Amino acid sequence: MNAQSLFPSALAPDSCLISCIILCSTMLISLIALWRFRWRDYLIPYLLNCKNKRSHETDTASKELPKISIILPAHNQAHFLEKNLPLLLEQDYPAFEVIVADEASTDETADVLKRLEKNYTHLRHTFVPSSARYVGRKKLAITLGIRAARSEWCLLTEPDCQPVSTRWLRYIGNRMNDGTDFILGYATYLNNDSRTARRAIYERLRYQLRCFRAGINGKAIGADGCNLGIRKSRFMEMQGFAKSLAIPFGEATLLTDALSGQKNTIAELHDEAMTRQELPQRHILLNERIYHQETLRHISGRGRLFRLRESCASWFTWIFTFSTICYVALRTTTFIETPVFPHPLLYTDAAFLLLLAFALIIPVILLRKSTNSMGERPFGATLYWYALIQPIRNLLQKIRCYRHRKEFVRNLG
Repeated sequence: MNAQSLFPSALAPDSCLISCIILCSTMLISLIALWRFRWRDYLIPYLLNCKNKRSHETDTASKELPKISIILPAHNQAHFLEKNLPLLLEQDYPAFEVIVADEASTDETADVLKRLEKNYTHLRHTFVPSSARYVGRKKLAITLGIRAARSEWCLLTEPDCQPVSTRWLRYIGNRMNDGTDFILGYATYLNNDSRTARRAIYERLRYQLRCFRAGINGKAIGADGCNLGIRKSRFMEMQGFAKSLAIPFGEATLLTDALSGQKNTIAELHDEAMTRQELPQRHILLNERIYHQETLRHISGRGRLFRLRESCASWFTWIFTFSTICYVALRTTTFIETPVFPHPLLYTDAAFLLLLAFALIIPVILLRKSTNSMGERPFGATLYWYALIQPIRNLLQKIRCYRHRKEFVRNLG
């Protein structure tokens, strides 16, 4: 089969024009699908921050803020507790407490807590017995922390996380209203300008955007455990982690997916309402990706529907790219054989360039509006590259998950 049979040339102008129209139509359909399944999610933080701007301006001056209990499950993280607990304990908020749920740590955690509790009367701690075997210690730590809370509202975070502002609790607390059971806050990694950090920040942002979209559409499908508000009565009423005891990870995602209801979840994405987490070492980050991939296999049908939505976006990215390559190859072959532009092809070339520019520029602009509103780093030309290689990375993750499959289910017998 020669090149002419694959790409009709100027010897068959009608066939060439039809092929160009088909390819441009395919590109257009792909862009519409990408907007529907992915790009419009990029605007969620920007639109939410614009919507909440008025309430942020009045802030909490005229509103009675609820008492909040901050829950930190900790395991051998004395260094991070020493560093980050004061940032939590010195929040500009009228009434709150911090509860550290110690997961049977063997380092200096107990000494750090004892020393800090002398200076901060609103710091308390509980602990997971070392004899606990058949329930994930982190799930048990979160459960014990929420049970010990003296507040109706609990805010989950991690010892290696730090709020970006002393007004973090005020922005989260301002969203704790009647009829709301979950507050989805934004959490990210500390950026050290490395390639690993940029990639990890993008992946975390992309997942949270999907969670925000699901929450806005009705029922949340997951959350980031480094910045998640939950109503204690809802947790107790729905028996917390009762439905996911056999899964030893994915606590925040499984909890939100199981307990969230229709229209009881909102998001707070102000740039002072976020937390930043220490970037783990690469092997730990790789393990977290594996656990996250496996966690998504255990979420509800609605969660799987949103995963399918994300997969469709990845496929349409590849369809657009393939159509672009075919169009360039077709027009290159045509031009080599006859360096004359038939008049109708000028219109298809113009349409092709417009669609290509749209695909490369518009997503960057949309996401930049949101990252600017959250104080997050921008993503430029790498955005399209990340989207293009995502299916490959997902395949590699599935292979790794299969290799570690025996680690994913806890023996409850």
